[in-house]
Amino acid sequence: MSKTSSRPNSAAGQTKAFVEKLEAIAEQKKALGDQEREVFAAAKAAGFDPEVMKWVIKRRKKARENVEHFDAQTELMELRLGETSEVDDVKSQTENRGRQDFLDGKRAHENPFTIEDPRSKHWEAGWMLQAAEARAEKATDAKAKADEDAKAAAKAEKAKAKANPDEKLKPGPRRRK
Repeated sequence: MSKTSSRPNSAAGQTKAFVEKLEAIAEQKKALGDQEREVFAAAKAAGFDPEVMKWVIKRRKKARENVEHFDAQTELMELRLGETSEVDDVKSQTENRGRQDFLDGKRAHENPFTIEDPRSKHWEAGWMLQAAEARAEKATDAKAKADEDAKAAAKAEKAKAKANPDEKLKPGPRRRK
């Protein structure tokens, strides 16, 4: 028996865990389907039309989605027209959230707002600004470190020359033109 098959985190163990989990979910789905059929049967026995009930459920779900879409579109229009007193607050709060999400390690594709949401572009702008600031800070730090290293090397060279005044510095290799 190999070592990998006896470890709990082996590929075989992971495969087994995933399969068992999926089987459990399939059983739960079957049980929920049975419950749903029982409720529709009880509703039909009480004189309700199951097809109409399914249509109402579908329409209610769609209505919730439409309300969210309508709210997002209204907010977008207000932002574009500048007719809301909360425009600057929404913009700055969303940009700040994007900046914080960058600092928390979120990637740009993890924008919590949908593309239709007007806050999406503000979050992305905040995230990108923070990323640019981080890159600039990193470049500044790298330049400062390189400058410090160059100064330290020059200082060491001077100290070496002082310590051994008789030893001449050898010229470096000549470059060909």
